[in-house]
Amino acid sequence: MKSKYLLLLGIVSILICFSISHVFADENVVFSNDPTNITFESVNFSIPQGFGMKGEVKDYDGMGSEGKTCVYINNDSCMIKLIVITDWMGISLDDFKNENATKDNINGHEGWKYHDKKFEYFGYVENNKGVLVATTNSSKFQEVII
Repeated sequence: MKSKYLLLLGIVSILICFSISHVFADENVVFSNDPTNITFESVNFSIPQGFGMKGEVKDYDGMGSEGKTCVYINNDSCMIKLIVITDWMGISLDDFKNENATKDNINGHEGWKYHDKKFEYFGYVENNKGVLVATTNSSKFQEVII
């Protein structure tokens, strides 16, 4: 009887390990050993050590505007999402403001910080583009926004 439970536990453990490795294999995420400076849609960012890009750059169609978005993850379930709105065309910084937003300044960028159940957000304007950084760990704003 004990051996049946041990066998069942072993099979379940193997399936869990296979599922986890399969998820990471599907993502093809390459995690960086060092912080990496990137230019995304003409805006400079720094991706912290231990993060890798999840998936591909995608089109963004939100807030009535178009742009590009990409997502970075690490092994600690932290996520960083970059959105650059490319057709900003004179829309003001106040377009990022919502009911629970507070004005903030991160690394010289004045913007609006707010949150929902999943992410902390910071929205600002740079190079005539709207920039929105979302993360599951607000301490990452200082590292990402340069």
